[in-house]
Amino acid sequence: MVATPITRVMNASCTLIPPGLWQQPFAPAMTGAVAGGLLRSGRMSLRGTVPNGQRFLTNPPTIWTVGHTEATLDGDDLGPAGALPVQDHLEDFWLPQRGLFYAGSVQFEPYDGGRHQLVATRGDVSPN
Repeated sequence: MVATPITRVMNASCTLIPPGLWQQPFAPAMTGAVAGGLLRSGRMSLRGTVPNGQRFLTNPPTIWTVGHTEATLDGDDLGPAGALPVQDHLEDFWLPQRGLFYAGSVQFEPYDGGRHQLVATRGDVSPN
């Protein structure tokens, strides 16, 4: 993890935002819009819905860029990290176009079986 001049300024400015202000729609929306451009990470959304329909709210008070990373799968090098040709997302949660690491909180609204979909994971086994 690497602190850059931009991440230092963002980290300092996020501490100035009162916790209650993060609950208001405009604070995470404005912060996400500004952060995506400053961090060169593409579109960022700090609030919205995830694929099963639950709402989320992210408060990232501390963020760093990833200085160096390597990835292998079964011993095969997956190559250098880099931006995708088209930025990917999970509903309103946009995956950053560069390596970022943050320490903060994410809040999800409570699951409601009447309003939210049950989303299976790769490990789930469906009955025949």
